[in-house]
Amino acid sequence: MVVGNKYRLKIRRGAGAPSFTLDAGQQYFDTTNKVLYVGDGTTNHAVADGRKVYRAVIAQTGAGAPTATIVLNTLGGTVVWARTSQGIYTATLAAAFTANKTTVLISSKTQTGGRIIDYTEATGIITVTCRDNAGAVADENAFTIEIQVGY
Repeated sequence: MVVGNKYRLKIRRGAGAPSFTLDAGQQYFDTTNKVLYVGDGTTNHAVADGRKVYRAVIAQTGAGAPTATIVLNTLGGTVVWARTSQGIYTATLAAAFTANKTTVLISSKTQTGGRIIDYTEATGIITVTCRDNAGAVADENAFTIEIQVGY
């Protein structure tokens, strides 16, 4: 909406999560739980209190690069996944991951045996290392990842 020479963003508000599907780019603020939702035309996505967020389900098989099923991406670009060696994968987006302001949450979805997953972070690159229950670096992984970048 344009008012004079200034722009206003219209955000719908209400108590509780929206009971309808938001159009792509449309926003809704839950006044009860203080959560902002952004629609993509199919699903409403909760945005973590103003931070930029990337949520995805990652799957990797054989010697191939991991594939990502994106749940939410407000980082402003496409995260590129690569396999650098057995059990070691990188998520890259130039200058997206701010030092000391990036949080990474990972949860294993691999069904066979345990998985120990850790990560390191550098500006623009997050490296994920997956190990089997014996501690050896291993492929054939599935995990969910959430990357939050604060201000």
